[in-house]
Parts: sequence; structure tokens; C-alpha cells
Amino acid sequence: MKKEVVLLGGDKGSKFEFKNDFNQVVLVKEVAPDGSIVINNTHLPLGLYFLYENGVLKDSFVLYTNAPILKPVGIIDISLTGSIKEELIDGIKSFDIPFYSYKVVFNSRSTFWKYLLISKYNTGLKNTVIDSGSGDLKFSGPQEVKLNNGASAIMFISDQPLPLKQMYDYRFQLKNVKNGNSGGKVIMDRLPFASFEMIKPESRDEKSKIFSEIIIHI
Repeated sequence: MKKEVVLLGGDKGSKFEFKNDFNQVVLVKEVAPDGSIVINNTHLPLGLYFLYENGVLKDSFVLYTNAPILKPVGIIDISLTGSIKEELIDGIKSFDIPFYSYKVVFNSRSTFWKYLLISKYNTGLKNTVIDSGSGDLKFSGPQEVKLNNGASAIMFISDQPLPLKQMYDYRFQLKNVKNGNSGGKVIMDRLPFASFEMIKPESRDEKSKIFSEIIIHI
């Protein structure tokens, strides 16, 4: 197993090919003379590869880079019953296992979005608002709070739970309204959206609010 592969061009340069276990070329890299390229799982997914240099097999290995592991979104338990169960048992006995396709649909989880703005130099964050572009969607704040590490932050919280999605139609802007301008000066044109990686309950009470924290350094 290798965490990364260093490709060296040598005196004349080289052409490298990565093939998978089906003998398919999945990546081609040309390295200039005296040059080098590092290949890891940002270029290729985890798996078994065969490395060819100028058409000659040089090495075979499993490419495995230590990458952050995403937390599971959920657990699905599928029970096979009735005719499907019988078909599967018959298929195993006859070495002809059938395949089935499933479509799993989840309802969007909704959380209160909590923006935490951190800045060492911009004290004007106390005079900001989050403009959602919609009168029905508003954020309370700004409120000055202390984080667990002792840092000061300005907090905004959505007045209603917002659904977590892969793609959003929102466009939240951070504006400065110190001078009383109703429109406000735009500080950040597009605030980042919530991720399911940062979900925190307000307390252990089953009925407590669920928050999605978005920390922004300005």
C-alpha cells in the first residue's frame, strides 16, 4: 500500500500511465525532464493500480491516502421478504443471483442556521445585518458571544428552521448598516451555506432546537 506515488521525469522526461485491475488506463501524466509529480487520492480514488513508465510496467500497489472520514448520514436496514427472498435463495442455489435496484428518498432535515462571525480587526461587525433577499426569511442579531476557545464572535440565527440540501437557492449577504442606509454596504456578497457536518443540538432535551453552525473568519 502507498499513500502517494512520486513520478520523476529523469534526464529526458517520462510518460506515466496508471491502469486499474481491468487493465484500463485511468490516468496519464507526462513529467518534464528533471521534473516531478506527486499522485495521491486527490487524483485517483482508493484502489489497486499498475504503474507504467514509457509503456513498461514499473510497479503495482494499492493507493491509499489518509483522508478525513465523513460521518454517515444515516443507516438503512433492508429486509428481504416474500417473493424477493425466495428468488434470492433460488438464485444462490443455482449460482445465478438476481439483482434489485432500490431508490431511497429522505425528507430534508431542517435546522436553525447559526452564523458566527469572527474578526480581529473589524469592530464594525456589531453594525451588520444578514440580508436574505426575502421578507419571509430573517436572521436575529447581531449578538456578541464568546466561543469555547475564548474568542469573541458576532452571532446571527435564522428565525425559522431551514432545510439542508446539496444545492441552495439562497443568497445571503452580510451588510453594514452603521450609517443608517436602508440598503446597507455589502461586506460579503455570498455567505457560505450550512453543512450537515456541523449540526449541534441546543441541549439534550428531545424538544431542543437543532442548529447548523457556520463559522466565518472576516
